[in-house]
Amino acid sequence: MRKNFYLVFMFIVVSLFKLTIVMANSCPNSITKVGVVQISTDFFTETGTCWVSIHDSTSYKTLVYRDFMFGSDGLFFVFNSYGEGPPSTKTGAREFYTFPRGDYPSFEINLKDQLVSISLTTGEIVIIDAKAMKILSMSDSEFYENPQVLPNNRGGFEIKTRTKIILDCGFRLGESPSSDPKNQCQFFDSKGQTCVFHAEDIFNYNSDGDKSIKFSDDRKLAKFLLNKCDKFDISPLIQ
Repeated sequence: MRKNFYLVFMFIVVSLFKLTIVMANSCPNSITKVGVVQISTDFFTETGTCWVSIHDSTSYKTLVYRDFMFGSDGLFFVFNSYGEGPPSTKTGAREFYTFPRGDYPSFEINLKDQLVSISLTTGEIVIIDAKAMKILSMSDSEFYENPQVLPNNRGGFEIKTRTKIILDCGFRLGESPSSDPKNQCQFFDSKGQTCVFHAEDIFNYNSDGDKSIKFSDDRKLAKFLLNKCDKFDISPLIQ
């Protein structure tokens, strides 16, 4: 996360009432900025995954900040930096995945109101205040964001879905929580029911330590969940 990103490719739509920047229907390696928010897109050919990242462009002043990354594999990643020092103690991550998965994540920018709208792969819309680097709303979820960026508040972000499925792999200092194959991950449905697995049940790991979800097809994921948790609401995965 503490890195520079790539150049942006955008087009501008002007109406009588507002000026909006809209990302093209693709996933170029790109970067743009509005307010204090830096928005980056990247496509990883190795996994066929598109990412949209939201970064606080003023973070260099203190190195205390919270960033977000959204992936076409469903990833909803909350990255925290706690100041200068080794990443093992001065960074932390909360790792969610959202289902069902559809299109690449994308974004729109409302320049007049300084708002960034992120469309997740599920179709859910996340609205971010570009002046304050703060999530204002999620269209299909209840959420809580702690304004304090501290290592003892589990990444400072919680999500409860109203209509979809959430995978929560928890929080960890220094690395992604699911990088540990034995880490506990929980699926939550809209009714609050849970289904618990180890990360190695859900992810494939390569020799470099990189991982990917075993179930690229949501229907296969639905079958996997029902094999262990027959009361779990898989309806969002099979519609």
